[in-house]
Amino acid sequence: MKKSWISLILIILAMSAYAASASSQWQKGKKAYDGKKAYDKGEYGIAISCFKKATESDPQDGDTFRWLGHAYYKNRQYQDAVGAYKQALSLPHNKDGEHESWDRLASAYEKLGQMDSMISFREKYIERNPNDFFNFIELSKLYVKNIQYDKAITAAKRAIELNSDYADAYKNLGIAFGRNNQYDEAIRAYGKAIELDPKPSADYVPIGFFLMKKNAYADAAGAYKKLVETDSSNPDLHTFLAEAYFSMGRFDDALAAANRAIEIETFAGDFTLNRSKQSAALSFGLRSFIHRSKGNQKEFFRDADKAYSLDSVDFTQLSFGQDADKAYSLNSAIVWARLSYGAAYLDRGQYDEAIRLFSQLEGPLARLLEATAYVKQGKVKEAATLYISIHEEELSPKNVPLMNDRMALLQIFKPYVEKYRIKAKSFEAEGLYQEALSELSEALKIADEAEAQAIQETIFYMARRNQSLALPEEARKHALRAEVLVKEGNFEQAAAEYKEAIWIAPYAARLYYNSALIHAQLKKYPEAIRQMKIYLQAVPDAPDARAAKDEIIKWKFMMEKEK
Repeated sequence: MKKSWISLILIILAMSAYAASASSQWQKGKKAYDGKKAYDKGEYGIAISCFKKATESDPQDGDTFRWLGHAYYKNRQYQDAVGAYKQALSLPHNKDGEHESWDRLASAYEKLGQMDSMISFREKYIERNPNDFFNFIELSKLYVKNIQYDKAITAAKRAIELNSDYADAYKNLGIAFGRNNQYDEAIRAYGKAIELDPKPSADYVPIGFFLMKKNAYADAAGAYKKLVETDSSNPDLHTFLAEAYFSMGRFDDALAAANRAIEIETFAGDFTLNRSKQSAALSFGLRSFIHRSKGNQKEFFRDADKAYSLDSVDFTQLSFGQDADKAYSLNSAIVWARLSYGAAYLDRGQYDEAIRLFSQLEGPLARLLEATAYVKQGKVKEAATLYISIHEEELSPKNVPLMNDRMALLQIFKPYVEKYRIKAKSFEAEGLYQEALSELSEALKIADEAEAQAIQETIFYMARRNQSLALPEEARKHALRAEVLVKEGNFEQAAAEYKEAIWIAPYAARLYYNSALIHAQLKKYPEAIRQMKIYLQAVPDAPDARAAKDEIIKWKFMMEKEK
């Protein structure tokens, strides 16, 4: 009898526990249901309250915490969303839901600006799922945003290994290569993406951008033209086409394309809804430069004023870290808007205002125009410093408007070049060779190609006659810094150090030889050849002259292979 009572009690307890559990499950289900209804209506505060109560009813259900995280995220409570997603991932829940939790957790960290945490959790997820190609694609995007381009390339390549038929993986690889200034590799990656997904799309705009970076303007124009033919209502594409034509010197074609872009974006006298003011600033800024190149001064000033009035971005606050995508997409608009207005200041003789704008911008055109403003103020040394800061490979003869502005600046420099040369002759006549070379060094910085050749001949002739000339301490410092950087494998910075040393002591032949080898390491063969030829001009009978000539032959062959 006693056993029967015990059994009965146990049954009653079990039934009570089951009833309590059933009630708890019902409560959880009801609250979760109410939460999803509120979520679908956009009532995220109510949804949060419902999902929180559902998690209290069943604190072991990862799916409910995931929904709580979604509600927090939509309500812009990103820190709370992070906590909910972490809790979800610590509990058993739907496999598809787990993927979503990791993805949304990364997004919540992004909203909080915690890029390192976002990448860390994505990497942890990949450790758990090493064959999920989609996550390698996402990780590649994150690395690009965090300016970790080598890692982005590696992640994109891994995605391709796992799924070689997915066009977006190649697009990611192309973007990573492009941001890393590996334009040929970027173009090849995009070519594969097009092969897999041949339908023309704005996704392929970067191909034109990379071709522009390679100064292949005709090819870039061809790429943009194809995109325009498939989406003629997109003003951006017309603007990009205009920029390619402009760079080629086809100003009438450039003007027609820019006019079409502005016609589309200012329909009915206002901007279309999908068009930002900064993007419109690009069109007006570019068109103003086209008018400037054509000599249409009135139209130039009008469009420059319009471009600048549309440019509301605080350039100094625009970050290429967490805001990399935004900065990258707006960069051209900002540059053209401010370049055009700066050029308007320059042409109106308002040099201080022009310098203020140009100093905010990067790129060879900004430096050329800034230097022009300085030299027109009579500040020749400041102008020379800016001019020689431009990398030689950036001054492509294929870029017609850039060359026009360069020639204009060099024309203004001519009287100053002559003054330096006259002063150098005076020092030489007095036997003051170090002082004479110093004056010729200043002249060399601002001389055009013909003048530079003559000045270099004089410099090397004077150096051969005075073998005891010492390398100035400042030039020696830069050369030694370059040696250290070479050992560290930092060839880009080493090249910059040798450049500084050469400007200080352009008669020191060995600096050109070392600089040539560094540029060859960087695969900048035209500049390597130019530097080596200067070395041979300086010391034509050098013991290693034959070896130097052989290097030039090899570099020319490497250039042929690249083509």
